[in-house]
Amino acid sequence: MAHRQDNIAGAQLRSFFERIERINEEIDALNNDKSEVYAEAKATDFDVKVMRIVLQRRKMDSAEVMERDTLIDLYESVLKGTGKKAGTKSATRARAREEDEDA
Repeated sequence: MAHRQDNIAGAQLRSFFERIERINEEIDALNNDKSEVYAEAKATDFDVKVMRIVLQRRKMDSAEVMERDTLIDLYESVLKGTGKKAGTKSATRARAREEDEDA
């Protein structure tokens, strides 16, 4: 009886591995497709680095985007040594977004 259970468990485990391997193959194919789209965009003179940033930001909610913008502004001002208050640019962006949403 134990031998049969081992066979069933082994078959089930093999099945999991095979499914995962198929999924990984599909992911590889999709990643290749994505690379081709980026290559096509680059060939038409779009900035692929900026496209990736925009795609990443589209996944975030607006509060997360504003928080990131504020940190970027702060870090840039520190590096430039300007001592500007954090969030100057992001506050302007946030106000513009709010005005667009209200319209």
